[in-house]
Amino acid sequence: MTELKPVTGFEAQDIAIVGGSVSAFSGSGASYKAWITPAGNGTATVRVPAGVANDGDGTANGPSKECVLTVQNAAVTIADASASEAPPQTDEACGLGRLL
Repeated sequence: MTELKPVTGFEAQDIAIVGGSVSAFSGSGASYKAWITPAGNGTATVRVPAGVANDGDGTANGPSKECVLTVQNAAVTIADASASEAPPQTDEACGLGRLL
């Protein structure tokens, strides 16, 4: 996840995920990374709610787009793209986009 401006207050627990988990969260300022691991076959949804981070002016973030990961027989499908290994670690792959 890459921001237009540096933000503060963004933490791993701010990532809302259903059907999976967040790990290897790192970053600061305007660039953050996290591994999203689906719990198993089925879907996992990932999003960043509004109001979890602020820019230097105190402006809170808006909500991200929702990303849906579908796992079938250990193959991960992100939107319309399929991969037999871990998905790319980019905001574009999951469509979360920028917070601010």
